[in-house]
Parts: sequence; C-alpha cells; structure tokens
Amino acid sequence: MTEFEKTYQNYNPRQAALDEARALLTAAAKAAMADGTLPEAELPAFIVEIPADVKNGDIASNLAMAGARTWRKAPRMIAEALLAHLPDLTDSVFAKVEIAGPGFINLFLSPAYWAGVVLGACANKEYGRTDHGKGAKYNVEFVSANPVGPMHIGHGRWAALGDSLCTGKKRRFPGIPMFAPEFFARVSSIDSLKRKQFVKGVLQLSEEGAIQTFKRPGIGFEEIIVGVVGVLQFEVLEHRLKTEYNAEIRRQQLPYRFVRWITKSPKAIEDLKLSSTSSLAKDARERDVILFENEWSIRWALENNEGLELAETASRLG
Repeated sequence: MTEFEKTYQNYNPRQAALDEARALLTAAAKAAMADGTLPEAELPAFIVEIPADVKNGDIASNLAMAGARTWRKAPRMIAEALLAHLPDLTDSVFAKVEIAGPGFINLFLSPAYWAGVVLGACANKEYGRTDHGKGAKYNVEFVSANPVGPMHIGHGRWAALGDSLCTGKKRRFPGIPMFAPEFFARVSSIDSLKRKQFVKGVLQLSEEGAIQTFKRPGIGFEEIIVGVVGVLQFEVLEHRLKTEYNAEIRRQQLPYRFVRWITKSPKAIEDLKLSSTSSLAKDARERDVILFENEWSIRWALENNEGLELAETASRLG
C-alpha cells in the first residue's frame, strides 16, 4: 500500500470537517481566555453540525450562544472574540468563518476540502462497491409527464421516486446507511389517550429517516428514545407530530452522544460489561445497540469484552 493510500484509506470527509471545526473553535476559545479577552473558565459544551440551509454555511456552531452564561458576555461579543483568535485558515479545510444573527458561527468549506473527498475516493479501491442488492433484479421504467397540457395526478400513475440509474457499463452503488445520531432524547405522549397517534407518527418519521428510534429492553412504546444528527430535528419532530398526528410530546434530553450497532458479541448481550453510563437498547428493526456518553466508554466496552465488534452505521433495510 502506498503512502497516499495509507493517508486516505479510511478518510471520512464529513467527520473530518466537523472535527476540524470543533478543534478550530476550541483553540480560538482557549486563545481568547489566555489573553484575557474572555474570562478564564471551563469550555462550555457546544454543538458543531451541518445546517439544513446552505446560507448558514457548510458547518455551524452555537459555541458563542452556549458560552453566554460561562463568559458572562453577549453571544455576539463572544463570537467576535472567537473569530479574532481563530488559528490561521491557510492549511485548513475552511475558506472563511462568519457570524450570523445574535451569535451563530458559520464556517464555509474551501476547495481543498473537496479535493480531499476525491482523494479519499481514489485511495480506496473498494469505494462505492457493495453487495447490498444480493444480485436481486428489478424492473425500472422511464416515466415522463406530458408537457403539452396541465399536470394532473394521472401523469404520475407509474412514476417512482428513487435513485438515478444509468445504462452502459455496470456501476456499483452503496446502500443508504443509517448514520449514527449525535443527540438523544426520551420522548413520550403528553396525552395518554393519544398514544396511538404518537406511536404511529414516531414510527412514520423513523421510516422516512427524519429520526432514529431506540427502545430499552422490556419497555414498550409508551417511551421512546429518539436520536438525531442535529438538534433542530427535535423541533421538526415536535412540529410534525403536533400538526400531522395531533400528538404533543414530552421531551427529556439524554446525555448520550454515540450509538454503536453490535455486529458480533462474545456472549449474551445482557452479559456484556459496560460502563455505568452506557445502556443497551434496540433500534427500530430490533437490532441490538449500545448507547454511550463518550468515546472512553466505547473503548472500555471493547477492551473489557474481547471479541465484541461494533459498527458506527447500519443499513436502513435491516
């Protein structure tokens, strides 16, 4: 294996950008505290995520908002201090950083980042290959609407929404994975009489991929753990359940930050040795998972259960 392949073999561009954004903001906060621009204090917990609207940058953070109580300053003043102490972006994957609204920090990716995405694909000879379909054959037909008259429902009778396909040389495409959520909350119906609507709505949103759902062993649908990639998805969940299913929910934030799917276990799942802050659960397809609060707990579980194998993602098809 060449040095080039070693460098980019397991390169995850999405996670690399999120990690670098967090590192840059952390360094800026420490520098601002070191020279007295911000009061010396423990760095507050903050979010780094991919915003839904590209106008808010490629990556956004609430560090200035989260630090208002810690540093006792207005969020925008904190954001300005952070930007003034950011490390040089010359060798970074970011081209610029801006302040939005009352103090949100938006980071914009540079061309170097996209080059890294291509290099990562070139370095992995198995990139894009999969046996997800197991050789199954599908009949796919081309459908187009008549552009002469007005559109009506009949034009879409045989249409299907799905992946783009091409003819000619064979192509291999990976299946759509379920990415591990980073934020978790326990949700339940406020009105016990609307439990049926609550369960139906949560399961539907889970099927759509808007959220991921987990249940602790022995607990029914009265209480569900919801996992999301970005905290704004919780607001989407509440809004859609209320407007589409007439079900209002009670939400309690949980301290978990990681979920891992158990792909191989040396013993019965319930006999695994886990840290006191970790919990066993099952996902929407009844697959065993472990919820962790931190990376140390993941390493501890692997070190104390020889032969245990965990996966960061899982197929949506089960």
